[in-house]
Amino acid sequence: MTPPPCAPIAAPLAAALLLLAPGCGPAAEPPFDSSALARASNGAGDALDSAVVTMLEQRLQAVRDQPGSAAALRSLGLACETSGSWDLAVLALEAALAEDAADQGARLHLAICLHEAGRYDEELAALGTITEAEPENLPALYRHGVALLDRGRFDEALRSFQTLAALQPDLHQGHLGVGQVLLEQEQAEEALEHLDRARARAGGDRFVEFAMGQCLADLGREQEAAAFLARGTDAKRTHIADPLNAELAQYVVGRTGLLQRALRLHQGGDFASARRILAGLAEDYPEDTTILANLGSAERELQQSEAAIVSLTRAVELDPTLYAAWFNLASTHMDVFIRARSDSGQTSGERLTLALAAADRAVEHGGHLAEMHEVRAKVHTLMNEGERAITDYQQAIALGTDNQETYLAVARLQFLRGDREGAFLTLGQGADLHPDWVEVRVQALPILVDRRDSLGARRLLEEVEALVPNDRRVEAMRQLIADQGL
Repeated sequence: MTPPPCAPIAAPLAAALLLLAPGCGPAAEPPFDSSALARASNGAGDALDSAVVTMLEQRLQAVRDQPGSAAALRSLGLACETSGSWDLAVLALEAALAEDAADQGARLHLAICLHEAGRYDEELAALGTITEAEPENLPALYRHGVALLDRGRFDEALRSFQTLAALQPDLHQGHLGVGQVLLEQEQAEEALEHLDRARARAGGDRFVEFAMGQCLADLGREQEAAAFLARGTDAKRTHIADPLNAELAQYVVGRTGLLQRALRLHQGGDFASARRILAGLAEDYPEDTTILANLGSAERELQQSEAAIVSLTRAVELDPTLYAAWFNLASTHMDVFIRARSDSGQTSGERLTLALAAADRAVEHGGHLAEMHEVRAKVHTLMNEGERAITDYQQAIALGTDNQETYLAVARLQFLRGDREGAFLTLGQGADLHPDWVEVRVQALPILVDRRDSLGARRLLEEVEALVPNDRRVEAMRQLIADQGL
C-alpha cells in the first residue's frame, strides 16, 4: 500500500523542524532538533535560560530514546510550554496526538499553546474536539467558553458556561462566564447576580473583581465600580487546573518559570515555598527588582520583618517607582512598631518616621490607588496625626475603596475629634454604597438613637438583623432603642 503524501510543513524554524506525522519520515525522528532550541525564545521574545535549554535537551533525548512514544512527545510539548516556546510546544503536542489521538490532555495543552501563539481558529477547533469527546471535561469547557466569548459567539459561549456551572457549581468560573456573556448582551442586572455568585466562590480573584467592576460601571454605579476596577488592574483569568498541571510543574526551571511558580504559590497562601524559590532566584539575579520586591512581600507575610526590609529597600533603591514595594516597606515598618509596642510597651519614633517616608513614596508613585492612601493614613494614625489620617482616608474613599475598615477608621477619628455629624455621614455613605456591610450600620445606630431618629434607627436595626440574624448585638441594639423610648 502506498503511504499518503507528506504535507508541507509551515513553521518558523524551517529546516530545523521535522514534524512527525503518520507516514511521514522515520519514526525515530523527534519533531525538531537541538539547533531549534538554540534559536528558540520564550513568550517574551527573550533567549531561553541555559537551565531551560538543558531541561529541553533532556526531554528531546527521551523522544529519541523512545521512538513513537506519545508520552515522551507529550512531555516534550509540556516542557516547551513551561518555557513559553509556543511554536515548539505545538509541534511536539501535534506529534504526540499523531501517535495517540485520544489523549485529550495533550489536546488541551495544544489548544493553550495555539492560543499563546495567536492561532485562535486552531485553538477553537481543538477545544471543540475535546468537549465533543468529553462533554464533562471542566478545564476544556471553560476554555472553550472563553474562546467562544472572545469571538463574539455569545449563545454558544453561554451554553458552555452554563454546562460548567451545572456540573460544578462550587467553581467560580462557570458563574463568571455566564455573567460576562450576559454583560456582553447588555443584560447587566442579570449579569450582576451571576458575578455575585462568582465572587462568593472566587476567594478574592482579581479577574472576577474586574468583571464585577465592569458590570457595576454599566449599571451606572461608578463609585462602587472604581474600587473593583482598581483591584483588578492587569489581572489575568484563572483557569481550571487539569491533570497535566502536576507534570508541568516538573519542568519549571530558569528565572521566568521559577518566578511564575513562586507567584502562584504566594497567591495561594504558601508563602514559605514562595520565599524559598524567590530567595534562590535572588542569589542568581541580585538586582532583579521583581524578584526582590516579591521576596520582601513573602518575607513580610512570614513575619520575617528585618529580612523583608532589606529586600524591599534594595528593590526601591534599584527602581524608586515600585509603589507596591514602598507600600510593603511602610507596612513592614508599621508591623515592627506595633509588635514592639505590644511585646514591651516601648516604641520607636524612628520606626514610624521610616514608615511615613515609605508611605509618602507609595502615594507619590501609586496615588491613583486607594491602598496607597490607606497605608499612609494608618501611619498618620499611629503618629497621632488625626487630621492628616482623615485626609488620606477620605482620598481612599474618593478613589472607590472597597475596604469597610477605612470608613470605620474615618468615622472613629471624626468622632474622637468631636465631629459626630461627620462620623455619621461617613458611616451612612458606607452603608449606602455597600448593602452587605454590617459594621458601618452597627456603629451608626447609636448616633441615630442620640438624634432621636426613631424611624432611621429601626430601619437600620432591620437591615442589621437581615444581614446577621444570629449576631448577639442585634438584641442589644433593639434594647437600646427601647430604653430610649424610640
